[in-house]
Formats: sequence, C-alpha cells, structure tokens
Amino acid sequence: MQIISQVLKPIARPLRMDPLGVVKGVKETFVDPRVDKRRDLRKLKRAVDVKTNLDVVATEGKCARVRDCQGRPASPIRGFMMRYVNWIVVWFVVFFFFPIAAVAGNLDSPAAPTDPASAMYTMQDVYNRIDDGTEGTKRGGGFTEPGAGPAPTGKALDELYNLASERSRVAKTGQTTFYRTGDDGDLQKGVTWPTPRFTVNTGSGAGTVTDNLTGLMWAKDADATRLKDWKEALVYCNDLILGGHDDWRLPNVKELLSLIDFGKSNPALPGGHPFDNVQVHLLSFYGSGTTNHDNTAHAWHVSMGSGNVDSIGKGPFSILHVWPVRGGQ
Repeated sequence: MQIISQVLKPIARPLRMDPLGVVKGVKETFVDPRVDKRRDLRKLKRAVDVKTNLDVVATEGKCARVRDCQGRPASPIRGFMMRYVNWIVVWFVVFFFFPIAAVAGNLDSPAAPTDPASAMYTMQDVYNRIDDGTEGTKRGGGFTEPGAGPAPTGKALDELYNLASERSRVAKTGQTTFYRTGDDGDLQKGVTWPTPRFTVNTGSGAGTVTDNLTGLMWAKDADATRLKDWKEALVYCNDLILGGHDDWRLPNVKELLSLIDFGKSNPALPGGHPFDNVQVHLLSFYGSGTTNHDNTAHAWHVSMGSGNVDSIGKGPFSILHVWPVRGGQ
C-alpha cells in the first residue's frame, strides 16, 4: 500500500479530497497516510458555525442533531429561513412585484419618438378644449428637439384644475332633424353624448343608474313613490337610502333637463334608456328643488313626455312625481 501511495502522490494533489483524506476519481479508494484521521474527526465533531452560532456534530460525514450553544434544540423556523431564504425572496418578487406591475397598466411608450403615433396633446390643447371646446392638433411627424426654450404659453396644472371646476360646456340637445338651415338640428352644437349614455349599476349600487354625460346618479325607478307635494318630495329624497347611498336629493330643474332628448317624445329621453316607470301622460310632471324667482310660491317642474318646463305651486294641492338624484359638484 505504501508503494502505491507514493506512486499516487503526483496525482493526489490536484484531485478533490473528502474530509477523511479519501482520494476521489480513481477506481480504488486509498487513504493518504499524512492525514491524521483522529485529528480531523475531532475537528468535525466540534465544528462551529460562527454565522449562526450553532454547533453541528458530524460523524462519518453525516449531520447529527443541531443545537445552540446552551445545548438546547435550535429554532426550526430559523433553520428553515436560513435554508430557504433565497427561494423566499424569489417567490416574494414573483407574487408581490409582478402583480403590482400588472395593475400599473402598460408602461411602454405608444410608439418610438420618430413615429407620429407617439404624439400627444399639449396642456394648452387640454386647456382650450375645456375652455371653449377648441380641438387640439397633434404633431404630424416624428419628434424633433426644439430649437429654443419653450415660450410662456403653457398652462400649469392648477390652471387646468380651476378651469375644469368652473367651466361647464353645454351638451347637444339630441335633435338631429333640421327644419331650416342654421337651426339646431342642422348645426347640432354642443358636447357629444358618450356611448353608452347610461350605466346600470349592480351589486351594492343596484337600483341606480349613472348618466355618463353628467356623472349624476339617478334612481332606476322613475316613479318609486306616490305623488307628493313639494315639501314631501324634499323630505322623501333627503331620507332615501338607495344603492348604498344616503345623500339623495330632489334634482334641480337643469338636472332634470339634462335627461331630455329633444329629438324624442313620450318619453323625451335618449333611446335605449334603462329607466323604469317613466311617467309621460299629459299631467305627469317631475318636481325640482328650484324655486321660480318670479313667483317664489312656485317651483319649476319638467314633463318627461315632451321636455316642457313650467312651474307649479308648492302647496299640498300641487302634487308631482319624484325622481331622486345624487352627485354633482
């Protein structure tokens, strides 16, 4: 054996050795006599993991129980965390950061800067659109660096916010038939109605409809209560709890008129509207919370059959249909 060991000396050094000095990589197993196996076993039996403050008792290459310096069993949770910390980090990234990126939406540019599709409206365009309805114009070609600094013609975000809070552009009437050149049906001026015009709310908002043009929320049932006089109508709406909301009120006269489609009658509402029990007979008027300034004993009301507006007394003998609304500035 000693002779064979001497022969293997030149090739033993580059070969990987196991903890007991066993040479790996040859068909037979030989032990380097220079290795003091008793010394190595003592070291292995008393090896201390400095980082975790744990004593690992090893015998014949196998790991025994893991204890802390006081001889008590080490925490299994701590051992688990140390062993699987890399996997924990990976799964945290996968299940936390990726969903957030998905919720954030598409962060990619719509197109390259040299592509006309990357063009956007300016803040001045947005301001003009809110102010007087002027349509903005996007650049037609690729982006080019400006030759000079911007002129003081832009608008600050505060200006946009204030203008949006103050400005209210009038919507189209809905009339599309014209009877003479230059009339409403011919010009059809005003803000175009959104599509769809109305959204029927479900779930906790069941029983309500949102007008996507004005943002107002209406009771889906346009005649859910009996006829009431003006004071009773105010109390009914103020006390109403519907669709998870308790801030209902009697609409003002302009809010009632915002529902009217002047291109239709009986009812004078946009085609395909989702409301139930809309009253359209000759004497069916919907009351508003707006008082007639010329005669303060009267309040304005609107006919949903024709869109006519008139006023009627506030006393107990003047009864009206009630259509609650909520929202608005």
